[in-house]
Amino acid sequence: MSSISWEIIARINRWWINPREILEDEQVARFYQSTVKWDPNIFCVDDLVDGVYTLRGPRQVGKTTMLKLFIKKLLDKKYDPNSIIYVPCDTFEKFDQLLRSLIYIKERMGERKIVLILDEVTLVNEWQRAVKIFVDQGLLKNVTIIACGSHAVDVKKGATYLVGRRGDAKHPIDRIMLPMD
Repeated sequence: MSSISWEIIARINRWWINPREILEDEQVARFYQSTVKWDPNIFCVDDLVDGVYTLRGPRQVGKTTMLKLFIKKLLDKKYDPNSIIYVPCDTFEKFDQLLRSLIYIKERMGERKIVLILDEVTLVNEWQRAVKIFVDQGLLKNVTIIACGSHAVDVKKGATYLVGRRGDAKHPIDRIMLPMD
């Protein structure tokens, strides 16, 4: 796939049509059905700035669930549902496919403030290069990127690769999720 189509993005981001659709998401529904609920505040909704945030940790610790719960928090805070864009990066193989999709999304959204969530970004070879080029082209204006991945070294390397290009957040912009055992 060369880049992701708007039709696919819209199908994935069902809350664009109805914000309550986030409650029907598989991970969110499973979270609310579970007996024990642990919902760490991975990023403060009120303090988001234009920049690149990272969430990393081993597989199966709940990163995607936390991202979906974060989307719910954004919706609860009355963020424009159409400005919250979740992109599963396992659809891309190369950084240029990711880059084309990032540019396409930005062009489609114009100057609107958006939160762009890149889940499993570490599955894309040289993903940090795509994000760096995106930022260097001046496209980070009105964009908050949350890059999430399982390969801790790769996400950490990506954060290092983007030094000076990550925004002016007042709070930590890199989070690590570890197993609870």
